[in-house]
Amino acid sequence: MHGHVLRACGQLGRSALLCKFSEANFGLHSPRLQLDVAGLSFSNPICLAAGFDKNGHAINLLSSAGFGAIEIGSVSQHP
Repeated sequence: MHGHVLRACGQLGRSALLCKFSEANFGLHSPRLQLDVAGLSFSNPICLAAGFDKNGHAINLLSSAGFGAIEIGSVSQHP
């Protein structure tokens, strides 16, 4: 199921119109939510953890979904 969701998000993320719709409906833009941690600024404290999209297939749609940060990829000794 995880793979299906990532493929669907990757396909849907190709649509600029859908990404703008996602940003308008799910984006969190409030000065009260902004924070600075270790010299990094975040628009809100809701972040997508590492491992969800290891290969960055769905980055376009995920980045418009309102997360304050998204960690893409992983580090491992073997593929």
